Amino acid sequence: MGIELTYKPDRELEEDVKTMIMEETARLAASESWWAEPLLFLETPSLGFLGMTKVFLHSYSTDNGYVEVKRADNFLMAWQDCQTIANILAAWSKRFGVGWQLSLDGELMGVIDHSGTLSTKLQSKLDELRHLSDFTETGDALERLIHQIDMKYASRCE
Repeated sequence: MGIELTYKPDRELEEDVKTMIMEETARLAASESWWAEPLLFLETPSLGFLGMTKVFLHSYSTDNGYVEVKRADNFLMAWQDCQTIANILAAWSKRFGVGWQLSLDGELMGVIDHSGTLSTKLQSKLDELRHLSDFTETGDALERLIHQIDMKYASRCE
């Protein structure tokens, strides 16, 4: 069990839109370097069409033993995945005219409107996640740090 980011459209989507999102999700799940779990969508009778991704990875097992993830590393990488997912959803909002509601561990983080704009609340919650990592790097230095952390825990993908 882990902390999940859930993302749900604000309206019932047309079948062709769901199909396009599912196809793009499969491509993105394979092409991005996800921290704990890739982007995922599913449809259930009780919940409808929604996405969910575990974004925190506190620890994991390998053939060589148990690996504990440092708190700051975990928060930065969770932020990275949440930010990536928000950007993907924002692009789909513009393309398909759909808004999204995002929640982290059951708590509403905020919304993305039909034009792809992140609500002030959502942007604030994303900034809060970033701040909890205690890292202050920005720009290229931040990208290098994210890559270093990704490589540091590369055994999570084995």
